[in-house]
Amino acid sequence: MIEGPHAAAAGRPPVAARFALRVAVIHGNKLSRDLLRYHCERTWDCAVVACESDDEDGVRAVARDHPDLIILGHSLPHTNAVEALPLVKQACPTAKSIILVPQLTDYLVRRLGELRPQAVIEECCDGLENVETAISRLRDGGRWLSAHYAQIAAGLRSVKGTFAMLLTEREQQVLVYVAHAMIDEEIAQRLRLTPKTVRKHRTNIARKLNLRSAPHHLIRFALEKGFQSAGFP
Repeated sequence: MIEGPHAAAAGRPPVAARFALRVAVIHGNKLSRDLLRYHCERTWDCAVVACESDDEDGVRAVARDHPDLIILGHSLPHTNAVEALPLVKQACPTAKSIILVPQLTDYLVRRLGELRPQAVIEECCDGLENVETAISRLRDGGRWLSAHYAQIAAGLRSVKGTFAMLLTEREQQVLVYVAHAMIDEEIAQRLRLTPKTVRKHRTNIARKLNLRSAPHHLIRFALEKGFQSAGFP
């Protein structure tokens, strides 16, 4: 549980002893956004220079205010953190980033691993105190990853038979659309392929993962691994 402003009297370093990070908060949930702003300003020695609810306003604010740190919620009105992070990085390349996700999935960890945010926090089981810990680590030039994130990432790298080790990038892209129950013609249009090529990808995916090629088997696998959670490639 995060302590309030009285914490300095209980042994926390005074504000003057630490530089105040300039923070941009971008989160689609108003309660989460307000809590983050409150704790940034009252207990985490940060100055909130922007507090936005969607990715477009967030990118504009980051480009305008050049924060030191961006706290980015995964669920945004028009997109998610996986798609928004490259945009905010482009708007302010020097800013560090903390990604807050409702729940980690295998595919979400895979995508976040490619983007390399400085911190990843799982909102369903990591408390606000972990945001404070992450901010402290980032001040010192380090990273902070949820223990669950690290566990999933290690499994994807080392366990034989995981989709990350068996499937090509294109096959993983196909599974994203499979998770959204799209038919071959829809997937082909999205990926600029022919329906015949998409069907071949489905067959190869099922063979590599030792699954039956019936559509519902692929859909179930894609959903279990969270291919629907990271947005469209």
